[in-house]
Amino acid sequence: MVIFSFLLFLTLFRARPCTAAPQRLSLIFEPPSKEVYIGQEDFFQIRLIDRIGVKDIELLPAEWPNAEVFMLNKSSGQAVFEGVSYNINTLYFSLVPKSVGKMSFPSFCLIVSAPTLVSDRDLPNSVKVVSKGKLKACSPPFSLVVKSLPSYSRPLFAASEVKLFDGIVPKVSSVQEGTPVKRSVLLAAKGTLPAFLPDFQIGEIKNSRIYNGKTERSLPSSETGMSAALRQTVVFVPRQAGELILPEIKVPWLNTRTGQIETAIVPAYKLTVLPAPQTKAEEKEAPISPVQKDIRPSGLKLERLFSAVAFIFALLCLVSLRFLKRHLKQKKLIKAVEDACLKNDFEQITPAVLKWASAAFPDRFFHNLSDVRRLFQGRCDDFVKCLEEFEMFLYGTGRFAKHIPFAAESLSRDFSEAFLKAVQVKFEKKTKQTAKLPGLYPDGNG
Repeated sequence: MVIFSFLLFLTLFRARPCTAAPQRLSLIFEPPSKEVYIGQEDFFQIRLIDRIGVKDIELLPAEWPNAEVFMLNKSSGQAVFEGVSYNINTLYFSLVPKSVGKMSFPSFCLIVSAPTLVSDRDLPNSVKVVSKGKLKACSPPFSLVVKSLPSYSRPLFAASEVKLFDGIVPKVSSVQEGTPVKRSVLLAAKGTLPAFLPDFQIGEIKNSRIYNGKTERSLPSSETGMSAALRQTVVFVPRQAGELILPEIKVPWLNTRTGQIETAIVPAYKLTVLPAPQTKAEEKEAPISPVQKDIRPSGLKLERLFSAVAFIFALLCLVSLRFLKRHLKQKKLIKAVEDACLKNDFEQITPAVLKWASAAFPDRFFHNLSDVRRLFQGRCDDFVKCLEEFEMFLYGTGRFAKHIPFAAESLSRDFSEAFLKAVQVKFEKKTKQTAKLPGLYPDGNG
């Protein structure tokens, strides 16, 4: 730590005359690598060396075309140089280029609050006084070269680590003919974006019908870097007795740590297909003879009438109970969205809206907020607009907007009002169609 502090401050003050006083706020910029592959995550950071005691560090939003830039986290610490204590605030960033060629980036600028008045004479050129109590610190512009991935027999993607595994339902060694077998394959990769992960290639399988299920891409939050994920589901239905082999899956990728092309593999899975059970002929009910008809008790018809009335009453109670439970569930889901907006809890707004939409529209599937937005397109413009702004707040312009407190409060309020309008929108019920393959996804997870 002592050696680090010495080198750090030697860098800061080596260009000054020996009689000059150390500046009260300085910025050190550590740029990303000069060359990276397309889709490869790289890192850079900004350090504020401070003896003013700045606080409320915010990043000014900016546009970076053909690249995704994310703020990963912040850290703070202290160092002592020549008896003077300095605060060190470090901001860590991740960058993923989306196109090939030379890419130039403008300055990254921070706005900080200073507890005391500061003169420009005490600051380096990269830091300026912008208003009373506010300072603006900017990094120098930088550039990098984005390279194409090497030629290969199959599409590659760049990543620092890859894991590939599958789940099979039912997980058994044998199934009966006609029984659906669901296989979900998950590809998890560090150091890239979900858009660069390739779909799994599955060709024709002998003795089986194939149904492609859902393909989901996600970007789990992380403070250490990107962790992209792709989940793809396929259902196999064996057509006759014999053997069913779920094929081996291979995914080639470029390891950015070693520079080597590697292949992630899920092994084949073999199942024995048993013949479908023979259906037994239904036994015919023996006809009642005229003599038996005559000797039946006269109260039998009345008993049947009471049974029918009791059945209808029970059915009405069941329908009413289901309606009441659904109504209460809807109110609970709506309140969950309102509470998340009231608390400015943006981590909970998205899952709360998706749960409400899934319950309100059970005949549809919602992967993300874009699916909800498309459903309300032309039906509730205020809600559609708020969904677009909310997605930009989370993911647009490098997700820097979420670090501006007043933007969060305004969006929460507008989002809550627009959502309550959307709840009141009436949709025409679609005619229910008979499923071609009932029970294909018994657990409801695709």
